Amino acid sequence: MVRDFQPGSGSSYLSELTVFGGRVAFTAQDETETGLWIADGDSATKIRGAASNQITMLGDGLLFAAADVGYNQETWWTDGVTTRLVKDLIPGPQGSSPSNFTRVGNEAYFESSGVGGFRLWRTDGTESGTTLVNSWQGPGAVYPMAAAGNRLFFFEDKGSSGLRLWTVRSGQAELVRQIGTSGPDHSFPYPADPYVETCNGQLFFVANDGVHGAELWCSDGTSSGTVMVKDIGPGSMGSAPVNLRTVGDKVFFQANDGVSGEELWSTDGTTTGTQLAADLVPGPGGSAPSDLVLAENRLFFSAVTQETGREPYLLDVSSLLEINAWTEAAGLTGLDATLLAAPHGDGVVNLLKYAFGIDGAFPYQGVAGGEPGHLPRVSVITDSGGTTLQVAYARRAGSSLVYTAKRSTTLGDGSFVPMAGEEEITTDIDGWERVVRSEQVDDERCFGVVEVTMP
Repeated sequence: MVRDFQPGSGSSYLSELTVFGGRVAFTAQDETETGLWIADGDSATKIRGAASNQITMLGDGLLFAAADVGYNQETWWTDGVTTRLVKDLIPGPQGSSPSNFTRVGNEAYFESSGVGGFRLWRTDGTESGTTLVNSWQGPGAVYPMAAAGNRLFFFEDKGSSGLRLWTVRSGQAELVRQIGTSGPDHSFPYPADPYVETCNGQLFFVANDGVHGAELWCSDGTSSGTVMVKDIGPGSMGSAPVNLRTVGDKVFFQANDGVSGEELWSTDGTTTGTQLAADLVPGPGGSAPSDLVLAENRLFFSAVTQETGREPYLLDVSSLLEINAWTEAAGLTGLDATLLAAPHGDGVVNLLKYAFGIDGAFPYQGVAGGEPGHLPRVSVITDSGGTTLQVAYARRAGSSLVYTAKRSTTLGDGSFVPMAGEEEITTDIDGWERVVRSEQVDDERCFGVVEVTMP
């Protein structure tokens, strides 16, 4: 035990555990108050007293809410050594009660409340850099907020007038779309995490348009780009999606299509790419998957079956994560950094870099193809023994991508077929290997390609 904050039988109600520069920041209640603490190894230090359960990373420090003598809850910043008030938004004892801190790049957004209702602010952690968001002045509350790419999404609470989705970029708010015109503004309890998720710069969320029931929607920040992903459960009840979790370029979630019961689904944001991922209980019963957690290349979740009750399960998602981890390391952002990017967009160029070691940012130099860092090399060799098609290419050692050398004599549609010849593999440097596939063919004119697909 790192520390007994409440000696005896009392609990400290730890909350908001946040990784912070090799340490862990959190709020905890000691014998006198709830405060902001930082734990390092086997010790914990109180940074600030009278703190609320609101923490987020900003720059090399933490943004949090706390009170002080003479005023109530306001926004503070600390790097663990220096702690300062960011801005006194409502001078006096009332305080602005900041909440819902959400980081977007080098800034953070948060909501405040006061006499005039709720307000939305942006801050870079300094007093001068803390300003009101334009084009939105409440008075309804903002909940939840989520960062996707370089923009903020939030939902506006205006009572029973439908779901209103907003976006903010560079401090300017814009109404994206209203979904439905009556009923509750949204179905997001606190916390809203199971119902809202971001993936590939888009926002995925659960909404009810009054016709299809509760279904999964996604938004790219535009009205036309805010759509229902798929009518999974036809009818007014909907499929009731919940427990959204991003895995690579897909979102996994629980849904009920009315046939398979509550089971695990996945989506890439398209109708055809929204599919049942695991049917653990065949039939309408369903396994009710929940508590989705991604750890390395596995998605863990709990599910219920009649034989075992609720137990832990895992799904191997290494093939999904391999591309995603590389695109993140390459600094790619936005929709162009996906496998479906249009040629010759950002995604395709960098997929070539990943699959074959081709760096599209630099001019072609060096030896012939078929080596790490260069295009596959196709050769037609004719001698006294006949004609041989040879395809050589570089491949990441241990890659979960599937490389298939194919041949054609006509270049016609559908004419390429997998090569059946022998494969020679030699290990190269930096995690790459050189593959040469050779096959005897009957025609002196022959073409070769290397197809790279996900398993």
